[in-house]
Amino acid sequence: MYVGVTSHKNSLGMIALVSVLTLAWALLERWRSGLWRTDKTGAFAESLGLVISVYVLQLSHSATSIVCTVLGLCILLGTSLPSVKKNIKQTGIWVMIGCMVIFALNETFDIKDEFLELLGRDPTLTTRTEVWPVLLSYQQSPVLGPGFKSFWAGERLKEMLSEYGIIQAHNGYLETYLNGGFVGTGLLVLFLLSGGSRILKSLLLGREAAGVRLMFWVVAVIHNFTEASFNTFEPLWLALLFVSIDYKPEHEAMHLSDAEEWSSLGSLQKDSGT
Repeated sequence: MYVGVTSHKNSLGMIALVSVLTLAWALLERWRSGLWRTDKTGAFAESLGLVISVYVLQLSHSATSIVCTVLGLCILLGTSLPSVKKNIKQTGIWVMIGCMVIFALNETFDIKDEFLELLGRDPTLTTRTEVWPVLLSYQQSPVLGPGFKSFWAGERLKEMLSEYGIIQAHNGYLETYLNGGFVGTGLLVLFLLSGGSRILKSLLLGREAAGVRLMFWVVAVIHNFTEASFNTFEPLWLALLFVSIDYKPEHEAMHLSDAEEWSSLGSLQKDSGT
């Protein structure tokens, strides 16, 4: 397998995934602002980088990264359409209905296996689903877990490596549970929900870069169903941290500061009886 600058093909696919989405966003912003006309060198460099990233992505043969890239590009382009921006609530409702229809079809006709076969993967996700129950049986501290990055250590690591040839769960949620138990998993879920609510609010308010924030949030959530990138130094986790933070425009920050000042002044006047 091709690993490039990483130690595994899936890590290479993740780097290519983040690169493709970031460069596609940059080029889209150039096109919308007309900057590509005045800075053709920069546009060419980003276009070349995008082509190379796409090539590396398909070379890595990482099905998860490829699917997440396609999904991310659809979200990026979809949220950039004026018709979607004007009817963001209705679009969200239709997306939810579509997800429920897909879920119902999968439960009825089991279309997941055909989809995996189309991607060149077996129903066990390359033995992932067979290993997950085994990993759960090794969890001896379900509440707090053995500690951050402590599950894969010592004799347990030797046993997993010798018998199963793995050093991670290939599932970000399960990986978090194995290391941090229910407490760690709960904190992760709260973080995802908190970041998701901020992104949804910015999307409804029509703020800049709300679409790309949603793109990376959704991609990270889905990517971790078959790979483990939460709580790591991987680029996708860093992207998730960045998009989960609110960055308010300067004029909004000044307005909020003034409002807080007036609120404090009102409280002082009330306390003094004036």
